[in-house]
Amino acid sequence: MPQARRKVQADLNVAYAFVTSNNFASTAASLRDALVENGFQHLEAQDLIVPVQQTIPFGDGGLFAAASAVVTETPDLTALDENLRPNVSFDPATKTLKVQGAIGAADVKALKSCFREKGNRAAIDAIRDQLTGRSTQAAIANDFSLTIPLLAVRVGQQLELFDDGFFLDAPWNLAECDATLSDAEFSINQSTGTSGELDVTAAGRVEMVGFVQQLQQQLSLFGREPNWTVAALANWLDRNIPHQDIPQAQSSLYLHNAITKLLEARGVSLDQLARLKYRLRDALEHKVALHRQANRQAGYQAALFGNDSLQLDVDPSISVTINDDRYAPNWYYEGNFRFAKHAFKHIGEMKDDGEEFECATVIDSLASVKIWVRNLSRGDSSFWLQTATDRFYPDFVARLNDGRWLVIEYKNDRDWSNDDSKEKRAVGELWANRSKGRCLFSMPKGKQWDAIRALAT
Repeated sequence: MPQARRKVQADLNVAYAFVTSNNFASTAASLRDALVENGFQHLEAQDLIVPVQQTIPFGDGGLFAAASAVVTETPDLTALDENLRPNVSFDPATKTLKVQGAIGAADVKALKSCFREKGNRAAIDAIRDQLTGRSTQAAIANDFSLTIPLLAVRVGQQLELFDDGFFLDAPWNLAECDATLSDAEFSINQSTGTSGELDVTAAGRVEMVGFVQQLQQQLSLFGREPNWTVAALANWLDRNIPHQDIPQAQSSLYLHNAITKLLEARGVSLDQLARLKYRLRDALEHKVALHRQANRQAGYQAALFGNDSLQLDVDPSISVTINDDRYAPNWYYEGNFRFAKHAFKHIGEMKDDGEEFECATVIDSLASVKIWVRNLSRGDSSFWLQTATDRFYPDFVARLNDGRWLVIEYKNDRDWSNDDSKEKRAVGELWANRSKGRCLFSMPKGKQWDAIRALAT
């Protein structure tokens, strides 16, 4: 499918083939061959064909007849939608919840709201998987999964996932920020380079003339924009610089100050600023973005390390599960080295050489490591930690034999000391510190593999 993009609904990311055949193996092989002929690699095609284990019923219940699960509490089904309620039943004697017919994401959410306990809400996912045919041979053959706790915030008696919502709203006032634009940030004299034009005379001679520069000088005479005032230019900039997070009272005052500083401190005329208003807009938009980022960074540091920092915790109740069903890399490792302890049959998004690959071989060789996974960047079920600007997805997640978690982010010698790495190292070590010894974090500098070995013992 040209320009195909991953859908939010997981079931829409799968193509379904309903086949009647006396020899399924032969039919599946034909499907794999067709995929290879259409551009897929053999490795991909082998794993893309996954037969459904259960028999698909075609009785009174329709294509996806019914599915059930045993729960430990009595659900409150009174609030279910009138279209869903007739398809849901609960047997108090056996504590069995039964759902008839296909269900969508909204139905799953509604059914989960009927339960208080997390384990019972997870039973709804199992019912959904049965109804949508997601119980596959691959999932049964490999039941490895890694449920690793995330960084959380304790709010009263509750735990909430720590994300940017805890520091994005930190109070700040743009009008109090520096509105000075340096010559490097906004130059009045824009360099146009050296330019000219070649001409061929009637006699056949090639001559160079200064027509381009003359034309620029002549056009500049038409670039004057009279009758502008400081207030009018500030209002124009305010309308043309996006700032939904900043009150207009602050933005208009800041822009007025910026124009005034250019007029008084740098001796620029208002006519010049009006003529260059689009470049001035870009320069000020960038300046505002820098102030916004500085405020975000300050709020993040205060939330994690300030005097009134958040009450951070690492608890299994706030976690992410990485399993084979949700491990969806954009491409696969295809090297000759065979890893013995990776959680899933194929490793996602890892090259077959380089220092990151070497780091993976070290992890795989550790006697203390029970199982590990190549953590996917921005994966739906990947482990992550919040930084001031984005989510940080470490390279590797490992489960040790003693039950502890080891998270590893590889950095080469050049990048280990930059600001981005320092921030990631700080939040990683904070996550480990709040785990009460259950979690470990390592960012080896280049090939300092002994740092990983020492931590994993």
